Amino acid sequence: MFEFDMIQCGMIVLLIMLAGEIVSKKMKAAIPAILVSALLYMCAVWSGIVPNTLVKTSGITTMTSIAMMFVILNMGASTNPKELLDNWKVVALAAISYFLQVAVMIFVISLLFDRNIALGSLPGGASVAIMVQERARSLGYDQVVLLSAMIVSVKGLVSCPLASFVVKKEVNRRKKEGIQLIDECLPNSGESLFPEESGIRIESTFTAICRFFVAAWIASRLEMVTGVSRYVFCLILGMLLTQIGFLYKNIMDQTKSNGMLMLMMMTMVLEGFSSSTPESFIKMLLPVACILTVEVLVITVNSMLFGRKFGFSKEMSYAICLNVMVGFPLNMMIAQDIIGLLVTDPKEAEVLNKEIATRMVIAGFTSVTLLSTITMGFLVNWIQ
Repeated sequence: MFEFDMIQCGMIVLLIMLAGEIVSKKMKAAIPAILVSALLYMCAVWSGIVPNTLVKTSGITTMTSIAMMFVILNMGASTNPKELLDNWKVVALAAISYFLQVAVMIFVISLLFDRNIALGSLPGGASVAIMVQERARSLGYDQVVLLSAMIVSVKGLVSCPLASFVVKKEVNRRKKEGIQLIDECLPNSGESLFPEESGIRIESTFTAICRFFVAAWIASRLEMVTGVSRYVFCLILGMLLTQIGFLYKNIMDQTKSNGMLMLMMMTMVLEGFSSSTPESFIKMLLPVACILTVEVLVITVNSMLFGRKFGFSKEMSYAICLNVMVGFPLNMMIAQDIIGLLVTDPKEAEVLNKEIATRMVIAGFTSVTLLSTITMGFLVNWIQ
């Protein structure tokens, strides 16, 4: 009755993910949901309550590669080039922050540990972590798989409090100087990077999914020909195919698969802990601590060196650079929550949301979505 078959394993995985989400909401995202889920999963595996094959047996991760291709295609389809051009200073500072982070991480962490650890620790979201884990797992590097999963789970404990602190300081600074309620002062009066659902294109669920599969098939064939990661081509195709009308901004909504796709990706991160033991986990704590320390130091130096040159306050420049660790949607949620807490005038709150929250979203989109996906698509093959 209680055999660990596919349906029971799937149910347990969902319960673990749900528990992480509940705890994270109770803590107002101070502790990332994936971290709570990972700790619960590891404890259950280590204590023998569930087998370490739980995630694999559930079958949820069977199509993770396809799920990630769909998500990245949707990222490309959601890209608004005009919005990025209008906020080129934010894009430039976020890009400098990302590339400086990559260069320093590869150099320093390679010296402290080894190149595989350095490459496995490069900044990015869940999509980058899955790229690393796919490559490391194919080579039998369980420690790199565990490292990647740990970083995705833990970095929110460092980045979110820092982001909250600097955004709070920026809001208070703006309040002290006086918030101008003039439309012309808003840097983002055009179309939003993540537009509201206006002019929604309606078609059948199967048609929308078929569009994704066609685009994913093209990306996979381009990988065969060029050797460049299919995920890089997914991002590029997402942008190009949107321009010719084959894909469109709300296509993910048409597939009615958002929840399942994100579940597949988050469960794949959880799978990174399956082969861990208390000994291997403890062994990786030092590399993780060093990696996070280096990341914060690089962000601090970068914001001090380049932030002022682009005309941002020290608080805003630090917040923009910090998005290389935070990413969407946490960056937007942090900014909006703090503005809502500190600003009572709705018009002033609207101004600050357009100036601070939008900059945070664009910075995260630039570094964590665009640059990290493209860069890791090339660098992942360096893991050897």
